[in-house]
Amino acid sequence: MITTNGIYRRPVVIAGCSGGTVDRARALESLSQLPELDAIVGDWMSEADMTRNGAQRSALKAQLGSVEKLGSVAAGYHANFLDKVKPALRHLAGGSNAHGLAEAFVTIIPETLPLERLSPLFCAGITAFRAVQKLDLPAGGVVGVFGLGGVGRLVVQFCLVMGFRVLGFDISPDALKATRTLGAEGVADSSDQDAMAALVNEVCGSDQLSGAIVASGVGAAYDSAIELTVGVPHQPISVSIVKLVKKALRLQGTQTGNPREIHDMMKLVTKHRIIPEVELHAITEVPELMAALAGGKLQAKTGIVF
Repeated sequence: MITTNGIYRRPVVIAGCSGGTVDRARALESLSQLPELDAIVGDWMSEADMTRNGAQRSALKAQLGSVEKLGSVAAGYHANFLDKVKPALRHLAGGSNAHGLAEAFVTIIPETLPLERLSPLFCAGITAFRAVQKLDLPAGGVVGVFGLGGVGRLVVQFCLVMGFRVLGFDISPDALKATRTLGAEGVADSSDQDAMAALVNEVCGSDQLSGAIVASGVGAAYDSAIELTVGVPHQPISVSIVKLVKKALRLQGTQTGNPREIHDMMKLVTKHRIIPEVELHAITEVPELMAALAGGKLQAKTGIVF
């Protein structure tokens, strides 16, 4: 402690964290846990990094049309820095740009959305959103969605608001009906190969979709996968290389998204009110719901209202 005009003041403790990229995440996390530490500083980017990232930022701005669409880049954070500081965030109280840092990692849910129905968005929703984002298709392309459960119907909704036409395939009449209600251009029983082929020919004018997303855990559905798969089969699947070569197809896997993609997803959710189908129950119904779950009778996404 030091004394200034009779007032005791403790010194300000500042730590420097620079050096190797590989070590930085560990160093930031370790330093952030020191209770006596007031600030962490460091030369996060070299001159070469600053030049390269400045050029990339300008290119992105030109491509996207505005600074606002740059997301965390617009806040002045280098993407590599965000990755390195993430392990330390739970220990940090703030930063030189606390608002920018929060915007890069935190998604605020608008009060206009029904909070009690949104939890599926952060598992099934972001999985569906990221899969649709990865489709390398022109606007207006016809996307086949195979498997129309919780993830599949969210895929349908994201496809539609992103400008794609949608065909839905499932064995469940209820799922097919619900998908038509969401705005799919056509649906067909996925156990009927002739019906599926007829629908694709009718809508596309050929036997080939622009792309497909499989949101099913059933291996048979993967025989129809064209562009992208998000379902995970319980058994290994075989892929016809000849079919991939002849039709010039690309098979790609994707997992759930990151905080920035969740932020982008929630913009679409808010704008188009993409609300998951959730059955709400009182907390007193939990025993009955658990019994239904154990017996395989719980079909819909279920929420408990406290």
